[in-house]
Amino acid sequence: MANEPPPPKPKSRRRDRGDGTIAWDKANRCYVGKLSLGYNGDGKTRNRPSVRGRTKAEVKDNLDKLRDEIKAGIRTPATYTIELCVKDWLDSIERDPHTMATITGQAKNWIYPKIGKTKLKDFTATDADKFFKELGGVLGKRSLVMIKSTLRRSIRRAQVHNLIGRNVVELIDLPAGRPGHPSRAMTQDQAAKTSQELKCQAATED
Repeated sequence: MANEPPPPKPKSRRRDRGDGTIAWDKANRCYVGKLSLGYNGDGKTRNRPSVRGRTKAEVKDNLDKLRDEIKAGIRTPATYTIELCVKDWLDSIERDPHTMATITGQAKNWIYPKIGKTKLKDFTATDADKFFKELGGVLGKRSLVMIKSTLRRSIRRAQVHNLIGRNVVELIDLPAGRPGHPSRAMTQDQAAKTSQELKCQAATED
């Protein structure tokens, strides 16, 4: 009939808890994905963690990873960096003064300047592989092994505290390193004692 009213528009589905949205961020020229997780403890502020990527497909994958981490109880602070992760591990261990000086010196000379500002949640196996390949041109194998041990143990501690899902450092192989070149992070005496330290560290590895 001519006077019949138009059919009602279908109601839009209310977004369920855990649903995600993807939109283009014009200012930063990237895609941003957000999850809807209800409200924070105050009951007023919406809990919407976000991820970024160059393509929608990349953001979708990142959203899926974020959902998995949330289900696993993982909470990685947005400002938690590699440097903070390593410092937290250093604060949690007890070693003899010489060993602590060596580990701390390596972290200050190599880890902090090169990857220290990288957010832990954004640190990938590709990043770790690139980092060690760069060090391989200036450091010997023993120093590389010790630095990898520091990073691996630091991230492992973060895993225990539900700050990250996986330990990407465990996925990479070390380069051969520069033969006959003592680490600039150590004195000659420290370099001579490195072998014994490595044995001690290996003995406590899981």
